[in-house]
Amino acid sequence: MPLAELSKQKLLSFIGYGPNSPRFIFVGSEEARTGDAMTNILARVSSFEFPRHDSFTALKQLAAAYAAATYKGAAKHAHAYAAEAAPGNIPAWKFAAMVTAALRDPAECVTDGAWRQDWPAEYKKLGTREGDTLLTDLFPLPKKGLKEWPPDYTTEFGFTSSSNYYGRFWPRNAARPSARREILRSVVEPSAPALFVIGYGRGSNREFWDRFSQLFCMTKSTIVASGEPAEWHEVVEDIIEVGLTTRGTRVARTGFPWGRGEKPIEDAHVPALVNALRALQPARAEPLPGSATG
Repeated sequence: MPLAELSKQKLLSFIGYGPNSPRFIFVGSEEARTGDAMTNILARVSSFEFPRHDSFTALKQLAAAYAAATYKGAAKHAHAYAAEAAPGNIPAWKFAAMVTAALRDPAECVTDGAWRQDWPAEYKKLGTREGDTLLTDLFPLPKKGLKEWPPDYTTEFGFTSSSNYYGRFWPRNAARPSARREILRSVVEPSAPALFVIGYGRGSNREFWDRFSQLFCMTKSTIVASGEPAEWHEVVEDIIEVGLTTRGTRVARTGFPWGRGEKPIEDAHVPALVNALRALQPARAEPLPGSATG
């Protein structure tokens, strides 16, 4: 049965998981999907709250949908979604939990810091409606991989391939309009902006980093007293860059957590990321709240 037009619009406008006013925002390229595409999509339409939902409620609902499905392998996919609630089973969430735990600790972030023990507790709160961390994505449709494009997606949404979807739904050229870009802009820089926004996953030729950067109005900043002012500072080549927005939000773009096919960000990089974010200062002299000197 074809999706109703309203259902399609809800799916394409889905923001993600978490509260309305988060302190921490993590922006991936797109949500990873396990199992049959339409089982997943129909479960979202019938069960999710839009435009924001609760992360762990979503995992339970998706697991139930696959458990009720009759195609071969559905039971395995149901088990996979149920298992993702355990701390560490979603690498991107593990990364987000580690970074959030480190940012909450006012002490300088070090390799063997308290975040090493505290991240599982953060994992259990990620993307919950009562928490303060939002999990969102540049692109809203769940996929098994960047190149995958299920035939049902062409039928329902009209895009002919993954690259066609990326290029038409959110053109890489910032001069071209994108409703998705405007939706996420309203999320990451509202009247009370989040303290930290981290985009993970660089993409081919930095295509996801480029789109992530379109969400902000950046200002020149420094991360060391004698440093050259810039909008983006390279902390680890092709893995971590940080910057400051005109609203005072501290932002970073990173590699995909423990990913393949690009330089990944790993737990060993957490201190460099956290300390660079804290050290950001506008090119002018006055410090910002939450900074290393403020």
